[in-house]
Amino acid sequence: MLSVPNWSEGRHPQVEELAREAMAAAGVQIHFNEADPDHNRIVTAFSGNTNQVRAALFQLCDTLLPLIDLTTHTGAHPRIGALDVCPFVLQQQDGMTETDALAYVEAIASAFAEMYQVPVLLYEKSERGRHAKDLPTLRKGGFEAVQGKEIPADFGPNRPHPRWGVTVMGLRDPLLAVNAVLPIEQYELAHTLARVIRNARDADPRFHGIRAIATRLPEQCVSQVSMNFTKPDETSVNEVVQWLASRGAKVLRVELIGVVRESDLAKGSVLDYRPEQIVAP
Repeated sequence: MLSVPNWSEGRHPQVEELAREAMAAAGVQIHFNEADPDHNRIVTAFSGNTNQVRAALFQLCDTLLPLIDLTTHTGAHPRIGALDVCPFVLQQQDGMTETDALAYVEAIASAFAEMYQVPVLLYEKSERGRHAKDLPTLRKGGFEAVQGKEIPADFGPNRPHPRWGVTVMGLRDPLLAVNAVLPIEQYELAHTLARVIRNARDADPRFHGIRAIATRLPEQCVSQVSMNFTKPDETSVNEVVQWLASRGAKVLRVELIGVVRESDLAKGSVLDYRPEQIVAP
């Protein structure tokens, strides 16, 4: 089982070290562990057997949640919770059916909500028909938009936690999280290109299933077109980056956030990645 929890803390000086220690204590394979001060976010990714993955997640919760207070949190990345989104991805080696995996994720969601008193919204394959299933819709308006409102929680309280907000959790298919990094002075162009991709994602096969936003990162003096390739078997990172360049973008590098399957690398040769980010299908 693979999990890629995203946490709303990227400025604590020891956050990466603390997260790595928490994951290592559970015995999982660590694929990714990077904080970003502009986004004020750390993305973790790890895999292992179901007991190890569950243990790693709760170790991380005990370690990172006390560091986070969304009432004072600022950052470039959209967020609705301290543990903002927690996807699980079933791998072929797990020997589980999708039905078993869905039950596994629901058990974790229930335990998390009860332990930390944070409402959980199930998304993607786990969503039960009670609310939207896609992350952008569930997270629209961020933490501030849900204050004082009832939440159609699948687990936990029906109001957001005062410091930790709401967590989105569920089983999903593999995706690629990619940042095309541009000079900071090209932020307006990045914004325009991200909008074009969003508007064309249903009609243009090059952009099928791609979610895109633009961000400005002043600490790093760059801007980004941040993209989630939700249908990586049907789209090409290389082709999209070539399109960005053809529209005037000066692409400095193409970051992979999280993990990649080996089968995605042929169409993603422009990606900047490390060997540990490659995961089993």
